[in-house]
Amino acid sequence: MPQARTATLAAAFETTDYHVQTGDEWCQVNIGAPCSEHMLRWLREHAIQPCVWLITAHNPQARLCDAAENRRRDAALKTCLDADGYTYVAATSRARDGSWPAEPGVCITDMDEGTARALAVRFGQVALVAILPDGPAQLVWTDAPDADG
Repeated sequence: MPQARTATLAAAFETTDYHVQTGDEWCQVNIGAPCSEHMLRWLREHAIQPCVWLITAHNPQARLCDAAENRRRDAALKTCLDADGYTYVAATSRARDGSWPAEPGVCITDMDEGTARALAVRFGQVALVAILPDGPAQLVWTDAPDADG
């Protein structure tokens, strides 16, 4: 991926608010910021792996798709997770400045990093978000951000 595109995408991901449905409440998570106390309690109760993963199937390769295609992709992601027995809750992401449409996704509580990266690649995503109970949320590129592609 060209470095100019990587810098633009990194800025977009870093100025996005990510939300995870934790029971009756939606918790906001941001790249580089620590989690709220409520989110930390939820992580301690539900995370099976060292972190949880936010993944969407919407808008692969950071290119806009129409609503019907995004719904199809979202259903395919959930079908894949259900077939493999993973546990997840609803998640969504919203650009703070409204420059990008909200993207529904999932927060997976029991998936290792390699599998999470492979799943994101399978659904055409350039990055995913790792939420850690002992540090800030992190942007994780699915491949080297400066690779051509």
